[in-house]
Amino acid sequence: MSKVLVTESYLSQIANAIRSKFGSSEEYRPGDMGAAILSIPTGGIVPTGTINITQNETHDVTQYASANVNVQPNLQSKTATENGTVTPDTGYDGLSSVVVTVSGGGGGSTLLMQHGQVSDTSKYMTAFFTSPIDFSEYDVLLVFLYEDQIVHAGATKEAGQFVIDRNSYSNEAFFTMNITTTSISCTRYRGDYLNLYVDVYGIKL
Repeated sequence: MSKVLVTESYLSQIANAIRSKFGSSEEYRPGDMGAAILSIPTGGIVPTGTINITQNETHDVTQYASANVNVQPNLQSKTATENGTVTPDTGYDGLSSVVVTVSGGGGGSTLLMQHGQVSDTSKYMTAFFTSPIDFSEYDVLLVFLYEDQIVHAGATKEAGQFVIDRNSYSNEAFFTMNITTTSISCTRYRGDYLNLYVDVYGIKL
């Protein structure tokens, strides 16, 4: 076997090159360097470490052994002022919240009294609400009066007296109703006496 003279400087350069390829600080003996060089992957890049990815775009991960992906969606908050489908604007991934301020179209109704009995042995009849009514919450109070099997209807926008016409051909065939924050009364009844019941709805237009 021929002997050659190799300086320490040359060996150090070879070892440094191997360590650079592996990204390590391992020390090599001259006899280990050949095997270490043969174990270097084709292309000469040894993936090490971890890359953290937090946004959508192209990432070069060649030199990393793993990648932690934590991309948060870009969400938009919108206000809807009309009926329809609400979608995010261009550049957003979705909606975080939607504030709806659509006016008109009807506000629905609330049953304030159901089948309240307003009849007694006299012609002054009163039924009480379970809790006082705040008239400012409603645009119209709609009243259905049941006279046996006959239904009469009337409406008022405020407390006080109002008239419900009666389904009859007789003269002055109507009821005068009086509604307050706590009760509703039949203060004038024209015609034969029958048991009366009442439903009251608060309407928001």
